[in-house]
Amino acid sequence: MATGVAWERPSARRVRALRARLREMYGVPVMAPHGDPLGELVLTVLSQSTNDRNRDVAFVRLRDRFPSWEAVREAPVEEVEEAIRPGGISKVKSVRIREILRAIGDPLDLSWMRDAPVRESQEYLVGLPGVGRKTAACVLLFAYGLRDVPVDTHVGRVATRLAAAAGRAVRGAARRAAGADAARRRARVPREHAAPRPADVPCAAAGVRGLRAAADVPGVPLGRGRLAGRSGTAASRAGRAGVGASTAVVRGHMRPPMYRGPSPRPLGASPSMPLFGPGACNRAAHRMTQVVRTYLELTDPTGIRPANAPRIDGDLAIERVEPPDGAASRWFYEHVGAPHQWTDNLGRTDAEWQRWAEQVETWVATVDRERAGYYELRATDDASVEIAYFGLLPHAQGKGLGGHLLTHALQRAFELRPRAWVHTCTLDGPHALANYQARGLAPYRTEVLAPE
Repeated sequence: MATGVAWERPSARRVRALRARLREMYGVPVMAPHGDPLGELVLTVLSQSTNDRNRDVAFVRLRDRFPSWEAVREAPVEEVEEAIRPGGISKVKSVRIREILRAIGDPLDLSWMRDAPVRESQEYLVGLPGVGRKTAACVLLFAYGLRDVPVDTHVGRVATRLAAAAGRAVRGAARRAAGADAARRRARVPREHAAPRPADVPCAAAGVRGLRAAADVPGVPLGRGRLAGRSGTAASRAGRAGVGASTAVVRGHMRPPMYRGPSPRPLGASPSMPLFGPGACNRAAHRMTQVVRTYLELTDPTGIRPANAPRIDGDLAIERVEPPDGAASRWFYEHVGAPHQWTDNLGRTDAEWQRWAEQVETWVATVDRERAGYYELRATDDASVEIAYFGLLPHAQGKGLGGHLLTHALQRAFELRPRAWVHTCTLDGPHALANYQARGLAPYRTEVLAPE
């Protein structure tokens, strides 16, 4: 906007037109807020001065190291620092996270914000150590879908270019908020690169282009240079490469699903590793502009990183379904996949499910003989096994069973073939890659699925 021209609030008609164009270009939010404000708060702290992938790895390590937020609060700061080291400036963040958890007190619960006035929740959050307005807005928007918008320089720039906000006013407000936050923290968080990747955190495979895996928005163009393809042809190319078209899609557990990724996994509480079924990426490609699919593999059984023992009371058993039972495969597909849009194969007949069951190995996890989760392995050639389906039932989530079951699946896969693989996509959430890599899988190929 030209200097000296007063900015006028856009009319409701203009705002609706802008929204319609943005939706046409980038798609419409398709998932509900995740409902975990405490997990979102810690995740946002970890996001400072680092990239999204390192943030995700730091959160996964924190989750795996400690069984609850109370345990994080009471742990020695050195242990918290070690857990989040891949996220960078871990000395600062570890102290900040513990200060926040201690300031919240008992119980460690922010669920009251769901029904509280937004202003009351904002004031409470910015009163916590090191929490500013943007962090508070992330918590309220992504956890509960409340009317608060995280405004950084990028949001301000877009709002200014769309004449939805006064440029100087937006920049001035951002500077004032940043100054107030710095004064409240009494120290600046240094702008430095993330810490060197620890030896136990895998790097991307050579030749795999970098992905904004934690911040990818289904439908947002990802820039030039990435492999583009259509959903149908992508599957055929995968088949020619010895990679099957079906997928076990593990959604991440942290970032909420407005225009970001799916829900966070609160420590010791909410779902761990929710899943999408085969074809989810292709379905999304019809609704969104672009979806990035990432293939991961493990070619050495010594590379498996076993998960910690699950936090469950009762006798855990993981047993193969023998003889193959199509009814069992169908039951798990419907009950595990119902909350996560597994719809592609709901129309299969009993005979088709039985044929599928005879092509895969189905393994079922039970706790005190009660079904808890499952996975299915499918040999795609003489040298490879795909994790075709993987998931937990709702009552078994949030207890560390997902990582334990994935460890079992990888160990069994290597008893069958010398290579295990799976693929996931940006629809699945920002932490899917981190979850797979935590068990040792590494990316080796990416592609972009475009709508037909």
